[in-house]
Amino acid sequence: MHAQAYLTSRDGNGKCHENIPVWVDLNPRVQERARQEIDACCGADRSPTWSDFAAIPYINCIIKEGMRWRPVAVTSLPHRARADDKYEGMFIPKDTTVFIATWAIHHLDSIYQDSDKFNPDRYLDHQKLANDYAGTSDYSMRDYYNYGAGRRICPGIHLAERNMWRMAAKLLWAFEFSPPYDPVTGKE
Repeated sequence: MHAQAYLTSRDGNGKCHENIPVWVDLNPRVQERARQEIDACCGADRSPTWSDFAAIPYINCIIKEGMRWRPVAVTSLPHRARADDKYEGMFIPKDTTVFIATWAIHHLDSIYQDSDKFNPDRYLDHQKLANDYAGTSDYSMRDYYNYGAGRRICPGIHLAERNMWRMAAKLLWAFEFSPPYDPVTGKE
């Protein structure tokens, strides 16, 4: 169990760490806005720490949007129906394995307007961490579904988003990301 939790954490945080430069490189406006918040809070003298979370809310928006836009896994962990059930007219027999189609949910325009676009601004009203939204039965209040849903939600939810925030804040404080270019021709 501990090894599985470690590997899951490593994959999620690792993918986020790998993808942050891509997310902001493809969206210079996002990088600029994040850097403005970081500079206003920390300046050049120190890197962001967890105590800066409330003062740098746009980093949280970038993490949430990145995890929604390009989730680590296309489905959540499997669940099993404990009893016969019906959902929108479909019969689900007891012991059926059910997956939450994370990628599909995250790309429904009815839930996430213009869902194929990377837009951290969609999370400006979700200033808290994912664990604060995951427990609600009102799906419209959820930020995203990467950690699953129901009683079997990811036990590392409390640590994961905090860790991703720290990585993103420090990377964006220390580096400016831009497309690669040929030093000879000067072209991207």
